[in-house]
Amino acid sequence: MVSDYLTNKTYATTYSNFVLPLPRMKDWPTPQYECLPWEYLRPAGRPKKNRRKDPNELKLQAQEQRRRGE
Repeated sequence: MVSDYLTNKTYATTYSNFVLPLPRMKDWPTPQYECLPWEYLRPAGRPKKNRRKDPNELKLQAQEQRRRGE
């Protein structure tokens, strides 16, 4: 037995309606609404780490910056 999706009747029903191409852009219908871009786009790349540093780490970074003269 063959599925109903594979019969000639279903195939004819599927492709009975088709869309004719429009030759010129002037013939296109005007849309009833305005298409706007997304408000927010996710930035590309891997996200940065958001971790809380220990108070000791902050002190060490300050000392290293003083040594380097930054």
